[in-house]
Amino acid sequence: MIFNCNAENTSLAAVYTWYVNDSFVGMADSNTLSWTVAVEGQYKIACCLIDGNDTVVSEQINVNVGQADLEMPAISVSGFDVDVYPNPVKNNFTLNYTITEGSNVNVSLLDISGKEVKNIRSGYQEAGSYTLSENIKDILSGVLILRLQVNDQVYTEKLTKVEFAGWKNCLELKDDKLELIVTTDVGPRVIGLNAPGGQNMMNVDPATAGKTGGGDWHAYGGHRLWHSPEIMPRTYEPDNIPVEWKAIPNGVLLTNAPFEGRGIKKEIEITLEDGTATLKHRLTNCSLWPLELAVWALTVMAEGGMEVLPLITPAKSQVSLLPSFPLVMWPYSDFADSRLNFGRKYICLSQDPACEGPTKLGYYNPFGWAAYFNADQAFVKRFDAGDPANIGKYPDFGCSYETFSNEAMVEMETLSQMMLLQPGESAEHTERWNVYAGVSRPAPGDEAALDAFAGKFI
Repeated sequence: MIFNCNAENTSLAAVYTWYVNDSFVGMADSNTLSWTVAVEGQYKIACCLIDGNDTVVSEQINVNVGQADLEMPAISVSGFDVDVYPNPVKNNFTLNYTITEGSNVNVSLLDISGKEVKNIRSGYQEAGSYTLSENIKDILSGVLILRLQVNDQVYTEKLTKVEFAGWKNCLELKDDKLELIVTTDVGPRVIGLNAPGGQNMMNVDPATAGKTGGGDWHAYGGHRLWHSPEIMPRTYEPDNIPVEWKAIPNGVLLTNAPFEGRGIKKEIEITLEDGTATLKHRLTNCSLWPLELAVWALTVMAEGGMEVLPLITPAKSQVSLLPSFPLVMWPYSDFADSRLNFGRKYICLSQDPACEGPTKLGYYNPFGWAAYFNADQAFVKRFDAGDPANIGKYPDFGCSYETFSNEAMVEMETLSQMMLLQPGESAEHTERWNVYAGVSRPAPGDEAALDAFAGKFI
């Protein structure tokens, strides 16, 4: 016989977990359980809801064989209060709970199938408030379910523990449009970027993936925070040690302590809402003297794609005696490079693994966006275009955007204006990211296709 049980809830549900006679029987995004009964008798059914705030409670009901389309009571909190942090989990998490009467308490970790992987405590406790701190460093990465049972009531919370590219302590931010992976082992760094089901659009250097420590700067790949102008050794401060992090509403704040002797604290505040990731890059002068710099945000993209930079459309007649924007070269830049295509409206830079050697250019980007096409995905990076009257305040002869490519990757780089930071002052620069799935890469120079893309997504 099949039971169809529906759990009522007013919030937007993420995960429902179902228990029959205290045994796990299923987990789904649906609030309906279809369960086949082979033996007549009475069964105890409990539904646990993981909602948008990861708060889950359950009530139980008893049913007899012969009932169908059973309605569960509305899920609500009663009998105990619970707080779990941090989540996502790095190595340790803390569980605070309060029970209102003496109760049998069981705390355990389950894998996604409902199998217990660790029992944390089991036994009788008097009424009161309790704290449990647990280390899960040795448990494999993935989704875990923390289950707290107080007598017949059950609380569960979904904990995320992620390993990526060899870094064992990573955080995942995702919704139905965008997925990000942030490592806390080095950085601050974002190392994963894709639409759900898509491949990572970021380059991760295989020679340094998963490494930590050491006194030399490593490229690693992904997204990083620098400061311009590019000089040694200040720009190339190693970011090889773990970052401090804390959960914030809809995201995470990553902080790297100032490098000894130079005193610049780096922070990236990342939030994800409705498919848009907002990254606030912050540099704080922790030294004893003023520092002149620009905030520099660099995203390293995987090989095989094409970057698109919008241009001011040339006028058909002379309308001004003054230049409109700078286009800047480096000593190794070559405008005859086969990777570059200069059009009337766009510059296209194709990453070519067969083309050895670097190339770079910079310019004042008046539109505040750039795009990268790869593997049927399009990444769009947006930023404040600034007032054209202030072009001279940007570094590198007025560049608000720069790009670099070699045989392994493309760097998409945005810059703030130069500023003088007094001790204790901070500078901030914000980017907004989107990834669009199912978007084919246009041919270099196909400006009609690029216009169509810009008209739809920008």
